[in-house]
Amino acid sequence: MYKLSQKAADDFGDIYEYTFLNFGEEQADNYTEEMESCLQTVSEAPFIGRDCSDLRPGIRRHDYQKHAIFYRVRDFDIFVIRILHQQMNPMLHL
Repeated sequence: MYKLSQKAADDFGDIYEYTFLNFGEEQADNYTEEMESCLQTVSEAPFIGRDCSDLRPGIRRHDYQKHAIFYRVRDFDIFVIRILHQQMNPMLHL
């Protein structure tokens, strides 16, 4: 199970909107459905992502295509902090 922070939920919506506007509805649906599947996979194997404690203590990162999912492992789920494009500097957005 995973929970999105408000910023991560906003990121997800922005990703959908950008993809929709630039590549169409079908691609936007496919990309975000696959990202949701990726989030589920990460929640089932939370240590699949690499440790990024140098950014913030307890933060992990898992890449999905052109995006980086930043999250924290909790007792019963993962808490997704941000979903950033790989060209974005995480130090400025976490």
